[in-house]
Amino acid sequence: MARPIKEGLDYFPLDTDIIHDIKIRKIMRSNGPQSIAVLLDLLGNIYGDHGYYMQWDDDVRFLVADDVGISEAAVDELVSKAIQVDFFDEKLFKKYSILTSKGIQKRYQKASKRKSGFCIQKPYNLIVNVHNNPPQGEVNGDNNPTASEVSDAESTRKESKVNKSKPKKTTEEPVPSPREKVLAFYQQNLGQPAPVVIQELDDWLEDHSPEWVIAALTIAAESHRQFPTARTVMRRWQKENIKTLDDIKADQVSWENRKTRGNQRKPPISVAPNSSFSDDDIPF
Repeated sequence: MARPIKEGLDYFPLDTDIIHDIKIRKIMRSNGPQSIAVLLDLLGNIYGDHGYYMQWDDDVRFLVADDVGISEAAVDELVSKAIQVDFFDEKLFKKYSILTSKGIQKRYQKASKRKSGFCIQKPYNLIVNVHNNPPQGEVNGDNNPTASEVSDAESTRKESKVNKSKPKKTTEEPVPSPREKVLAFYQQNLGQPAPVVIQELDDWLEDHSPEWVIAALTIAAESHRQFPTARTVMRRWQKENIKTLDDIKADQVSWENRKTRGNQRKPPISVAPNSSFSDDDIPF
């Protein structure tokens, strides 16, 4: 009898500045400093068990409370807050009583690319166009994909291969994707990004335009700083609901007015030559 394939991971990535994440800060403000311990316990169970989700029930609630040393009611309140701030996906929690998120699934997908048993169940999948790798010859159970789901995944891969093999009939230059635009700007102005930085840029691009991200990177580059400065800029913009280029320019004008009133002198920060912004500096 073949050894069962391990679904979960032996370890999972954790950002060094996790405590500065806006979602984490909202949870901590609402539920206290023990929030970090509870969230790490939940993430450890998610990545270590099925790899990208965990079933939420009374037994799990008790075990988490016992691990951290707080009441089950406090654990429940924290999970509710985590769902409210989109740390966990609300739709899947209500429909299947599971804790997962797009970020968790993307990290699992990246860590499991070399595993033969990598598979995200179709009903739980939050990632667009994920290429699953279901285990061979495994009998279907409650936690395994159905035959039709495996067939769908195989059909998707076959269609992808066929499309890749077809010769291009156009001579037009390929249009770079938002991710390619941002990475190209980063490499030209800040150097080669580390894998953890690329992952974070991907996360920012899920909710914002490449121009928005490049504007923050421009500030870091022109002020001779590195990615942490751009991260600070994007977090402030996100907190203050600055979403468009017009919002950024309006924020710039407001900052210039404050600078003038305070009689502060600071050299202007120019924006990248190929961007659609003005040559005025963008505040951070």
